Amino acid sequence: DRSFWYNEVRQYLEQNDIPWTTWDYKGSFGLFNGNSNELFGHDLNVSLLQALDLNIPPQTPFYVQPDSAGFMIYTDYPGNNIYTSGSGQVNFYSDDLPNNGIYCLSWQNFSQYNNITFGFRPYRDLTRLVNEGFAIDFMVRGNLPGISFDIRFTDTKTAEPDDHPWRMGTTIGSTYISGDRKWHHVHIPLSTLSESGSWDNNTWFEPQGHFDWSAADRFEISMESASVSGKHIWFDNIHITDRDTAIVRTNTQLGVSSAYDTAAFRLNIMPNPVEGSARIVYSIPSQSMVSLSIYTVTGVKILDLIEDYQESGEHVYSWDARDDSGAELQKGMYICVLRAGKLKDYFKIIKY
Repeated sequence: DRSFWYNEVRQYLEQNDIPWTTWDYKGSFGLFNGNSNELFGHDLNVSLLQALDLNIPPQTPFYVQPDSAGFMIYTDYPGNNIYTSGSGQVNFYSDDLPNNGIYCLSWQNFSQYNNITFGFRPYRDLTRLVNEGFAIDFMVRGNLPGISFDIRFTDTKTAEPDDHPWRMGTTIGSTYISGDRKWHHVHIPLSTLSESGSWDNNTWFEPQGHFDWSAADRFEISMESASVSGKHIWFDNIHITDRDTAIVRTNTQLGVSSAYDTAAFRLNIMPNPVEGSARIVYSIPSQSMVSLSIYTVTGVKILDLIEDYQESGEHVYSWDARDDSGAELQKGMYICVLRAGKLKDYFKIIKY
């Protein structure tokens, strides 16, 4: 009935030269099948799209395959196929002195049990990454001593009556975040996380060893502490990786003077991870000698992109992900280094 109605109305409008649109992208009259992963190659509502006389890509069954490489959850923006939500005051695009790039994630005015969620659509099979030593890796800084929070993965809830969204995680406390407003690097192997139970249907379930790494539904940052008044936390570069090579931007406290010195000095690369080409976007605060180079994670320079005097402001460089000889870079992690006068910044690049 729905498809019939769409077809009849569309034809009537077109016959009378009346423009039309459809508002519902993924709801009850949406372009995707209900309760699907909303993937264009697998989940389109074919009969409805046929009624709209639209071109439909081939549809195939979808099966989740084990991840074989790390991936970004957040760096300037949430990663691919990741949806976000949060409670408290969450800003996913804060320009409050990110560790690198354009933005960081700012979280404040939160209460106990508030959380930030990065949902995976579709859910991910992380079993191979767990077995191969991959870790959850991110930057964090806080404004007051005594800050602690939980990080955790939550699996899917099946239709089985005894299944719940089980949690696998750990607590991040003073070992990693001291409240000194400095960026600190956190690198925790997935295999060291512990199952912590499940909250489901307003009921707490103690851990039973049922967490399923092959059905990781989301990654969460949760405030479990009751003492949270006035606390503010920033996050940057949240990803799953098998490398422990993160670079902390500064060893000094980030305050007004640091903001003044570096507010107009920024470096970002889009898209990241890089598959083909990428845009390197950077800003410099004044006219100066600028160098832009690519290094391996062991510190070997493989490419000089820029070595020239440039005016202040924003600049864009298009890079084809190749080295000095013209050969395409191998998959892996690299470091982009920007120097402008006495200023210096780094940005991690993942080459797929």
